[in-house]
Amino acid sequence: MHGGLLLMSIVLDNSATSLEGAPDVLISVVIPTYRRPELLARALDSVRNQAFTDFECIIVNDSPGDRVVLDELLTSFGDPRFRLLHNETNMGGNYCRNRGVRESSAPIIAFLDDDDEWRADKLAKHYQCHKENGRPIIVYSGLILRWEDEDRSDLCRLGRAVPLDVASAIAAGRFCPATTTSVTVDRQCFSAMGLFDELLPSLQDWDMWFRISQKFDFVVIAECLNIFHQHTGDRASINWEKRMQALDLIEEKYQSDTRVDFGRLRRTITDSAFTSNIVNYAGANEYWNGLSFIFANRKRLFRDVGCLSVLVAYLRLFSPRGFVDFWSTFRAKLEEKKLKEEGAIQK
Repeated sequence: MHGGLLLMSIVLDNSATSLEGAPDVLISVVIPTYRRPELLARALDSVRNQAFTDFECIIVNDSPGDRVVLDELLTSFGDPRFRLLHNETNMGGNYCRNRGVRESSAPIIAFLDDDDEWRADKLAKHYQCHKENGRPIIVYSGLILRWEDEDRSDLCRLGRAVPLDVASAIAAGRFCPATTTSVTVDRQCFSAMGLFDELLPSLQDWDMWFRISQKFDFVVIAECLNIFHQHTGDRASINWEKRMQALDLIEEKYQSDTRVDFGRLRRTITDSAFTSNIVNYAGANEYWNGLSFIFANRKRLFRDVGCLSVLVAYLRLFSPRGFVDFWSTFRAKLEEKKLKEEGAIQK
């Protein structure tokens, strides 16, 4: 029954919806986690080290087998603001975020993925933005891209400017905060528009922000306050199959909404998934080496760019699997041709 896809509608405690007069907890931090206790410890460190201290942190464990390990981890932190919840079975990231929101009590809700971090001033600057606006909003900030096991400097990627018509921009695939790690959301947004769609295997943030954009404003902080780790581990945002499944479900869900440009949205998200895999996987080395080789041989520039275009089309049509093998074969053929032309190989 995905044509009328389940809208996670909830009733939240309205006593916590006003920034004024909140007694203790002003921000609820929600962290879903699944089989990454070492990375979770790093994320929790970044929460504990926040300059803003009036928060609670709700960790939702989606791996029953990690119960003992995570109980010990939270005990070692010894911070009463941290609360650990265990799912009896694996329920998925959307369920975990929703459970964390339901269990939370603050007027503002922040999300942090277990493999990411925050700068120490993240919550303080987001809270100040919420307070200055004085109305229910969603606030997002930029990312510090950090590569693991690579000799690369951090890269600051500021959050995109807020479009004049946010809903239309999201519908066309032209705008979406980069990750849930970068946002804080007024509780009233969830009360009015529901929670994350638990049937979506990916793109749950696109769906959630599109719904919220119908009634509430987005505000950007032009600073990089979130540390987004680039790694080769499992991540829904770079899982090609999950992205494609989610696109099909979104098209079914919003088929009657004329604002959604499904063709453009599909192209944008497909390109994004393709690019994310290029950035994160070891095959990127072959990719960039291939480009360097092509452009170093200017006499065959246009011919080889044509070959590259065919390659990119191949990778867009099919998943990035087999990427390294494909590039290795492609480069070997080019090198063999070059050697033949130079007379190094006898015909």
